[in-house]
Amino acid sequence: TDLCSTVNPLTYTLSGDTIGTGTSSLNGVVFNTGNTTVKWTATDAIGNTSNCTFTVTVSALPNTPIKAITQPTCTVATGSVVLSGLPVGGTVNPGGISYSGTSCTITGLAPGTYNYTVYNGSCTSLAVNVVINTQPLTPATPSATATTQPTCAITTGTITVNPIVAGLKYSIDGTNYTNTTGIFTGVAVGTYYVTAQNSSGCISLQTPAIIIVSATKTWNGSASTDWSNGANWTPNGVPNATNCVVIPDLGVKPVISTDAFANSLTLQNNSLLNVNSNIAITVTNAVVVNPGSQFLLADSASLIQINNVANTGNIIVRRNSTSNVR
Repeated sequence: TDLCSTVNPLTYTLSGDTIGTGTSSLNGVVFNTGNTTVKWTATDAIGNTSNCTFTVTVSALPNTPIKAITQPTCTVATGSVVLSGLPVGGTVNPGGISYSGTSCTITGLAPGTYNYTVYNGSCTSLAVNVVINTQPLTPATPSATATTQPTCAITTGTITVNPIVAGLKYSIDGTNYTNTTGIFTGVAVGTYYVTAQNSSGCISLQTPAIIIVSATKTWNGSASTDWSNGANWTPNGVPNATNCVVIPDLGVKPVISTDAFANSLTLQNNSLLNVNSNIAITVTNAVVVNPGSQFLLADSASLIQINNVANTGNIIVRRNSTSNVR
């Protein structure tokens, strides 16, 4: 008897990487990664069967990339990312970036958000989110000056930043950023450059050179005996009324041939200073002539002292007189 018109519901059997049974439809069946054999069976009313078999292959998705982000810095405006844990060889998107091995480095990334996937030739991974931050700002070059220079009494100076910018720290050595007031006191003689650092660690360009100048001028006699030659002094330059002048015992002795000035004057042991005729040296404070030294004022030469202070040592003043003739 032909009973083909009466067919029981179709049934299926799953074997391999996915196991299961069912009827009528595979809708909603989730197949595992790998190969699954699907066997359909049709049975008529008297038990005759007919089978149909095929294989479903599900390829594994590549692993979601692992990210290691390098953000922009004070000096580099772009970021980068290293994607690792990738299938050997493939393509990273967006950008169609081909790579070999199991990692891919992407550089020159402008600030923004990127969603990277990897394609292994058959499947595309889930996306990994990469956020590149905006480059941190660099502070403007500060404005600073030497507001106090050393004196004979105080051998250090002061450097002051003006204006102060809130949130910045300042340095005069490019290393120590702890100053938030912008005022550096007790600064030794030397040349300094002020820089500013913000909370991101970015450092400004340096100021022009700020020089703390010693108030002391020491005779070196390297050029001549001429007091008024700046090359004969350390630091270079002819002394003025703000300088503490020191005359050491050297082979070349200073001679004053034009009016001279000093804040204080010290002749060290066994030194010599000559002031020529009709020349004046004006000293604001004390004159100290140490043992073995000579401070010689020629005829008509003058020592003028501004402040009423005590001198130390001997000062030789020479005066020519005309003999009385009868």
